[in-house]
Amino acid sequence: MAKRKKQKVKRNDGQELEQLVTYVESALIPKGFTVESRNKLFGDDGVQYAEFDIIISGFVGSIPLRCLIECRDRAGTAPGEWIEQLIGRQRRFGFQKVMAVSTSGFSPSAVDAAKFNQIELRSLASLSVDEIVGWFPMCAPMLNRKGDLQRCRVVIADGGIPSSQLIRLNEPMFKTNWTADLQSLNNLWHRIVNTEEVWNSVPHGISVRQTILASVHLPGNLICIVDGVERSVHELEFDGIFSSNNSDMLLVGASRYADALSPTDNQKVIADSATWKSPSSGRDFDSLTVTLIRNPDGEPTNT
Repeated sequence: MAKRKKQKVKRNDGQELEQLVTYVESALIPKGFTVESRNKLFGDDGVQYAEFDIIISGFVGSIPLRCLIECRDRAGTAPGEWIEQLIGRQRRFGFQKVMAVSTSGFSPSAVDAAKFNQIELRSLASLSVDEIVGWFPMCAPMLNRKGDLQRCRVVIADGGIPSSQLIRLNEPMFKTNWTADLQSLNNLWHRIVNTEEVWNSVPHGISVRQTILASVHLPGNLICIVDGVERSVHELEFDGIFSSNNSDMLLVGASRYADALSPTDNQKVIADSATWKSPSSGRDFDSLTVTLIRNPDGEPTNT
């Protein structure tokens, strides 16, 4: 029987690593704690003098607790010097706990420094296809819905819009009752095409043109600001071409987030993550990431 080639999948890098760690740790923190990403400190002169990847803060009883998480995604194992730098940051900025996350492991000196100074170590390791067969599928179905705006018609009460005034699609000039921010025609169109009811009349696999009345799909009344004066929108309709079809997204990466200080033969797995991507390009949404957060027994939680 032919052996399946052991294909490695690409690691997360840079900001993706921080986003994954933030997501997992946010799901695991106690109620009342907060998570901040890319926290920057500035001096009185306005010059930045420090930046932290992730900060977890909260209270244990009446005692304030702040934890610093720093992420490293570079070639070569994380050196002991990096851990020493984090120890210095812990003392300088008053963190009660520090965690270091690396995608390339830790050197022996880094492990020794972490153990001696009670620094938590986490690894994010790429998984091979063989390792994920059975718990993540190779393909994930994707429902593609597309609405192309062709024309819009606005009827304004109380005098209408002067013929010399041009309404631009991206110009925020509509007041609504769901947000304090002014909305543009494009904003209103995107909100409408993201309502499920619009797609009930769109056959699967066929493009259709239809007229959408904003009053049917948008809550409340719209107000248009014309020359600084608020005027009621009597009627707003959009003409668009709608299409709906299915495609498959392919598995392009998987990784394991684990306690790097736990024994290799009995590793404490915290979370597993996989990413699927559409082979087509030019899409607003073309990837899906699923993260399974595990309990102390290694089983997926309901998070």
